Amino acid sequence: MVLDLYRRMDEVPVMPPFLVRDVDARRVAERHRERMARQGVTLRVPRGRRPLGGMAAVGLIFDQQEALLDALAGDYTARHWADVVPDLRRAYPALGAAFDAFAGDERVSAADVRRMVPAALRDADPLRDGPARALEFLYRGWQVRQQVVVEGRPMSLVPVVSGDTQGDTPSFTPVVKRMGAAWWRMGWPGDPAPYSPREFAGDDVRVVLPQVWAVYSEWYQGDQERWYRQVQGRAGGVPDHIYHRVWAARLHDGEPLGFGVPAEVTLHNVSHARLFRVVAGERQVILKTSAQVAVRLAIAAGGQGFLYPPAPDVAEVEAAYLGLIARRGEQATMVEAEADTGKLAPLTGVEPDGACVVRVSGPGGKASITVAWLSGHPAALAIVSGDAFPARAALVRDRSGQKLGLIPFSFKTRKLDKGDVWAGTPVNGLSPGTPGGRRALSAWAAWVWQGRAGQKRYQPGGKR
Repeated sequence: MVLDLYRRMDEVPVMPPFLVRDVDARRVAERHRERMARQGVTLRVPRGRRPLGGMAAVGLIFDQQEALLDALAGDYTARHWADVVPDLRRAYPALGAAFDAFAGDERVSAADVRRMVPAALRDADPLRDGPARALEFLYRGWQVRQQVVVEGRPMSLVPVVSGDTQGDTPSFTPVVKRMGAAWWRMGWPGDPAPYSPREFAGDDVRVVLPQVWAVYSEWYQGDQERWYRQVQGRAGGVPDHIYHRVWAARLHDGEPLGFGVPAEVTLHNVSHARLFRVVAGERQVILKTSAQVAVRLAIAAGGQGFLYPPAPDVAEVEAAYLGLIARRGEQATMVEAEADTGKLAPLTGVEPDGACVVRVSGPGGKASITVAWLSGHPAALAIVSGDAFPARAALVRDRSGQKLGLIPFSFKTRKLDKGDVWAGTPVNGLSPGTPGGRRALSAWAAWVWQGRAGQKRYQPGGKR
């Protein structure tokens, strides 16, 4: 269960409404370009059909913040909807008093506005009816000011736009409350952080709220960074594992991962495999990283010991690593073949036991990586070689038989360089004695070889 951000409160906070009138992505991006230009920062809006990327998303965040500030200051109607108010008065003649209230007439009864406007919108469809949409937005802007500035209710500081991609704030309650004519308070009594709550003096909401938002950002980042530093230290001790990148592939495809049975930690792909949400007990943290790093951090987030998702089957392991071997525009497939004794060098006196050959084809041509399996060797299970580079490595098992490692051969000694393990993994039932286990291990070993064999130090004459 995710931490209730407002559990220390004895009041229900106001959730700010969405207030941006124009959400066309290109116009949002253009407004953001103009906004940044006023600050001396030059941005370019992509032309034609080129994607606007994060520019429109960031612009919408600023648009919402500016609209909310206008609403709290009482200027929302005049600054955002003044051009349509005359038409709205004609479309809704019974709401004259409500439009006066929207324009800032505080003599109008708030109870009357709250009665009249919802009744007028009850049978309307703001998504298709332009006047109804305008009326709804005007009411939103008036309502948030009435609740927060006039009535003094606490307001949530979690952003309306992008708030669902934020972590929680365990050290403080993310609210601001007007306590008097010139006194605002951020946070809540009883917050764990010694710096919360904090008071802000001022009677101008346009001056106070930007200060509050800046402090909120500082406190929020502090909470996130404290969690990250703690878990990152533990993640450094997470042993390498053949399944890590398989789980990362699942996550990349949008499948949430549960760690532990039952799941004590869950990991979600929030945005394009670049932004992830970790939910660990009562903590929710957002990570901007790769899927693989997110998996390692989630493994380490479970408190005592490490937590892992359910093991994938051998077919999924094979498919994941073949997908990693094939770069953009390429295709990687695996075939089983007889082992060529030449592929077993530099080992001598060993017998082949079949081979798994990964064939890579694409615009750049064809290449292959061969995992030649051995029969009867006390430690080495297979030799990995390929067309692209001369380096070779052996898949070996440790003395306990519970771990595997891929170790390169030295060109100088023609022996395994045991001080340089390319990658390792627990066996986890991936037995080379079964066809599926052998194929899965072959795909992994071929992927490791592809990533390491081309490095300069592993070429003849390289410093190894």
